[in-house]
Amino acid sequence: MGLIALVALACSTRPGDLWEIPAGYRGWVVASYEDPRCPALAAERGRLVYRVDAAGRACTSSTFPEGVASDE
Repeated sequence: MGLIALVALACSTRPGDLWEIPAGYRGWVVASYEDPRCPALAAERGRLVYRVDAAGRACTSSTFPEGVASDE
Protein backbone atom coordinates (compact mmCIF):
# COMPACT_ATOMS: atom_id res chain seq x y z
CA MET A 1 0.00 0.00 0.00
CA GLY A 2 2.86 2.38 0.77
CA LEU A 3 4.34 1.94 -2.72
CA ILE A 4 1.03 2.94 -4.35
CA ALA A 5 0.89 6.10 -2.23
CA LEU A 6 4.49 6.94 -3.09
CA VAL A 7 3.86 6.52 -6.84
CA ALA A 8 0.67 8.60 -6.63
CA LEU A 9 2.50 11.42 -4.86
CA ALA A 10 5.39 11.34 -7.36
CA CYS A 11 3.07 11.84 -10.34
CA SER A 12 2.08 15.44 -10.85
CA THR A 13 -1.33 16.28 -12.21
CA ARG A 14 -2.21 18.72 -14.97
CA PRO A 15 -5.38 20.00 -16.58
CA GLY A 16 -6.84 17.50 -19.04
CA ASP A 17 -6.56 18.09 -22.77
CA LEU A 18 -9.51 18.66 -25.09
CA TRP A 19 -8.65 18.03 -28.74
CA GLU A 20 -10.90 19.75 -31.28
CA ILE A 21 -10.45 17.81 -34.52
CA PRO A 22 -12.35 18.79 -37.69
CA ALA A 23 -15.39 16.61 -38.45
CA GLY A 24 -14.50 13.86 -40.89
CA TYR A 25 -10.73 14.23 -40.43
CA ARG A 26 -8.84 10.96 -40.74
CA GLY A 27 -5.14 10.52 -40.15
CA TRP A 28 -2.37 11.46 -37.77
CA VAL A 29 -2.41 14.62 -35.66
CA VAL A 30 0.86 16.47 -35.00
CA ALA A 31 1.21 18.97 -32.14
CA SER A 32 4.05 21.53 -32.07
CA TYR A 33 4.96 23.20 -28.78
CA GLU A 34 6.92 26.33 -27.82
CA ASP A 35 6.50 27.95 -31.25
CA PRO A 36 6.39 31.74 -30.70
CA ARG A 37 4.41 32.18 -33.94
CA CYS A 38 1.48 30.24 -32.44
CA PRO A 39 -1.08 31.17 -29.77
CA ALA A 40 -0.93 29.85 -26.22
CA LEU A 41 -3.26 26.99 -25.34
CA ALA A 42 -6.69 28.22 -24.30
CA ALA A 43 -8.36 26.84 -21.19
CA GLU A 44 -12.05 25.93 -21.29
CA ARG A 45 -13.94 24.14 -18.51
CA GLY A 46 -10.64 23.37 -16.77
CA ARG A 47 -9.07 21.72 -19.84
CA LEU A 48 -6.34 22.80 -22.26
CA VAL A 49 -7.82 23.13 -25.76
CA TYR A 50 -5.93 22.01 -28.84
CA ARG A 51 -7.46 23.20 -32.11
CA VAL A 52 -6.39 20.92 -34.94
CA ASP A 53 -6.51 22.35 -38.48
CA ALA A 54 -7.71 20.55 -41.63
CA ALA A 55 -4.15 19.30 -42.26
CA GLY A 56 -4.03 17.58 -38.83
CA ARG A 57 -1.74 20.09 -37.14
CA ALA A 58 -1.98 21.86 -33.80
CA CYS A 59 0.53 24.56 -32.89
CA THR A 60 1.06 26.39 -29.59
CA SER A 61 3.54 28.70 -27.91
CA SER A 62 2.84 26.85 -24.65
CA THR A 63 5.23 24.31 -23.19
CA PHE A 64 4.42 20.60 -23.26
CA PRO A 65 2.15 19.93 -20.28
CA GLU A 66 3.52 17.13 -18.12
CA GLY A 67 1.69 15.06 -15.58
CA VAL A 68 -1.29 12.77 -15.21
CA ALA A 69 -4.72 13.79 -16.51
CA SER A 70 -7.87 12.57 -18.19
CA ASP A 71 -7.90 13.78 -21.81
CA GLU A 72 -10.72 14.01 -24.36
